[in-house]
Amino acid sequence: MDSSAGSELKSEFDEWTRPWEAPGYRGAVISALPENQQKIAFAAISAGISVGTALICALSLDVGDVGAGVLGALYILGGVAHFAVFDQYTTIVPHEGAFGGLWRVPGTPAFQVTWTGIAELAGGLGLIAGGPVHAVPHVVGRISGFALFVLTIAITPANIYAATNNAPGPGPPPEDGELPPLVEPSGHVGRAVAQCVLL
Repeated sequence: MDSSAGSELKSEFDEWTRPWEAPGYRGAVISALPENQQKIAFAAISAGISVGTALICALSLDVGDVGAGVLGALYILGGVAHFAVFDQYTTIVPHEGAFGGLWRVPGTPAFQVTWTGIAELAGGLGLIAGGPVHAVPHVVGRISGFALFVLTIAITPANIYAATNNAPGPGPPPEDGELPPLVEPSGHVGRAVAQCVLL
C-alpha cells in the first residue's frame, strides 16, 4: 500500500469515527456558525454556567461530611466510568480548533480521558477519606474538594462540546450500522445544571 492510500484510509477512518467535528453535524447549530460567533457562543455558555454556579454558591450550603461523602462517591463513579466506557468518553473531548478555533489543548482524547478519570478517582477518594471516613486529616478533604472544583472547570468544555457539536458521549451504544443517538436539548440543559451544582 502506498503512503497516499494510507493517508486516504486514515482520513476516511477519522471522519467516520468523529464526524461531529464537521460543522453542523446532525443539526448542531453552534458548530455551524462562523468562527467568531462560535467563540461568542462558547463564552456565553461558559458565562451562563458561571452565573449558575455563583447563584448556587450564594445559597452558602454547607454540605458537611455526608455531602462530601456523596460528592466523593459521585466523582469515584465518574472516574470508574471513564475507564468502563473509555471510548465513549473520548467522543466528547473537543477536537483541535473547536469553539471557533479557541480549543488548543495538547494531548489526544485518550490522554484527556485517562488523566481526568484518574483525577476524579483520586479526588473522590480524598473527599471521602478526609470527610465522613476521617481516615486522613480533614485538610485532605478540603484540598480534594478544591482540586475537584478545578478539575470540573477543566472538563466543562467537554460537556459544552457535546452540546455544540452533537458529540454522542457516554450513553447507550448504537445498533450495528446506526449513528449514536442524539442527546435531546433538555439533556444538555440538565448537564449544564449538573456542572453548576458540581462547581
